[in-house]
Amino acid sequence: MKTLSVHQNIALPASSNHPIHSPRLQKAVVNREAKALGHFQSVIRMSQENKDSGQILVQLKAVENELAAIRKEIIKDQSAYYLLEAKKKGDSASIDALNELVKSLLK
Repeated sequence: MKTLSVHQNIALPASSNHPIHSPRLQKAVVNREAKALGHFQSVIRMSQENKDSGQILVQLKAVENELAAIRKEIIKDQSAYYLLEAKKKGDSASIDALNELVKSLLK
C-alpha cells in the first residue's frame, strides 16, 4: 500500500478513499463549499470592478474562514475513522500519534 507520511509516527493511506460518513456532515461540507465559492466569486467580481482592496480582503477572509471550517470537519471525521481502525487493531502508539496530529491540525 502506498502511504503518505503525515507525521513522524503515522502513515495514512495516500488515497484513503474514505468518504465522509454522515449525511449531515456531507451536507454541511457541501453547504460550506458553496458559501466559500460564493465569497470567492465575489472577490473575482470585485477585482474585475476595481473595488476597494479593503472590501476584497474582507471577502478573502470569509473564504479562508469557510475553508478552515471545512478542513476541521473533515479532519474530525477522518481522525475518528482512523482512531476506530487503530483501536480495533490494538495499536495504541498510532492512536496517541494521531490524536497529537489532529490537535496540531485543528489549531
